This record gives sequence, structure tokens and C-alpha cells, in this order.
Amino acid sequence: MYSGIYRGGSYIKKIGQVILGLSIFLLIGTGLYYFLSSILQDSSMSVVIRVGIIGVILGLIILLYSLIKERMEDLKDDNSEY
Repeated sequence: MYSGIYRGGSYIKKIGQVILGLSIFLLIGTGLYYFLSSILQDSSMSVVIRVGIIGVILGLIILLYSLIKERMEDLKDDNSEY
């Protein structure tokens, strides 16, 4: 009855990973929102610095997304060999 859940704990691990991933995503997203809104509302900051900070953040997000996507594709390829 419980063999699928407790054998190797794969379902529990996946559920834990999803919850952890969503929680981290929410925390980082909220932090970025407040950080970017404070940068955009600060009139004393130079436009060049604003654009530079936003560019760095967007570049990091795109890089992180591409790395995660590549890692997921590698995991799919590794699993299909067995």
C-alpha cells in the first residue's frame, strides 16, 4: 500500500525539493521586487547606475535559468540511458 511512497523515498524527496524550490523562488522574487522598486524610486541615483544594476540582475536571472534548463536536460539524458 505504501511501497511507492516509502521505497527509496523518491516521492518524498521530490515533494520536498518542489516545496524548497518554490519557497526560495518566492523569497528571492520578493526581495528582488522590493530592491528594484527602491532603486527605481530613488531620484538621487544616476540613471546609468540604475540601468547597470538592473542589467546585472537580469543577466544573472537569465544565466541561472539557462543553467537550470541545461541541468534538467542532462538529467533527462542520463535517466534515458538506463
